[in-house]
Amino acid sequence: MVDRDSLGDGYHGCDGDYGHPGLVAVVRPQAWGEGTDITFYCDDESHVYQPTPEEVAETSVEVPLSDVKLGDEVWLYDGVYSKRESFPVVGFGQPEFNRIAVEADAPNGRREVMYPDLPYVAKRDRDGDFSWNCNNYVHGDTARI
Repeated sequence: MVDRDSLGDGYHGCDGDYGHPGLVAVVRPQAWGEGTDITFYCDDESHVYQPTPEEVAETSVEVPLSDVKLGDEVWLYDGVYSKRESFPVVGFGQPEFNRIAVEADAPNGRREVMYPDLPYVAKRDRDGDFSWNCNNYVHGDTARI
């Protein structure tokens, strides 16, 4: 178990207030070096509930990405932490670095690479700016709102 005082800012601290011991730390060696990856998770599923894909599908609708509007709540999946969350769309654009390419049909019948303005959500900010992180952008042809 992890003592809440040892966690940095931004970590969810389950310190036993909800009738369970606290956070569990999973330590894995990194495949590319001598370091380790440490992942924390809450050991009480009722405290940090994650909806199943079926539950998300029942309570949301899939729309073309072009129909997403400012303020829509978009569901995103975080593969690193294996969780689904909804976030409000706070803007449209491209990240300054790591631009996101989209393939589209060109008039000549070929595929063309474009960099359209994509919706981004209020997930990871830097001084209130959410546009800098490419993980805040909604990828794909459709979004679940």
